[in-house]
Amino acid sequence: MSWTLTVGDAWELAKEPGVFAGRVQAIVTSPPYWHQREYDGDANFGQRESLEEYTEALGCLFDLLR
Repeated sequence: MSWTLTVGDAWELAKEPGVFAGRVQAIVTSPPYWHQREYDGDANFGQRESLEEYTEALGCLFDLLR
């Protein structure tokens, strides 16, 4: 049995069709806290206008990863 470690932006990886294709054993992620830090990229989760938008964005990401 061989293992593959995939490292990258969870949002970008989740949008790639078949990137995980039923072979995921575990996902470890550390989303930024709401309004604590600003990161580059489209997702920029922590900078959502409201807490509701922040939690909705995380929920969408987790749905894609699931």
